[in-house]
Amino acid sequence: MNANPSPLPADPGSIAVIPSDKSAAPREQILSGAIYLTNEAAKLCRVQPSTIRQAVRSGRIRGQGRPFRILGAELLKLV
Repeated sequence: MNANPSPLPADPGSIAVIPSDKSAAPREQILSGAIYLTNEAAKLCRVQPSTIRQAVRSGRIRGQGRPFRILGAELLKLV
């Protein structure tokens, strides 16, 4: 009995799909009428806060204040 503790497949011709922690976790729902701060928006969109700030500064999404306050409908444009 040869137990293979490795997640790699025994057959070298097959491909192993190893889910990451991010893909296994359920995604929280973005409410279009809610207002999110930069860090909250980043967590919901699964990106870095700098990515959200850059999207606001470039005009891809609208946000106001510091830290940016972003409407959920604007976040839905990113995902």
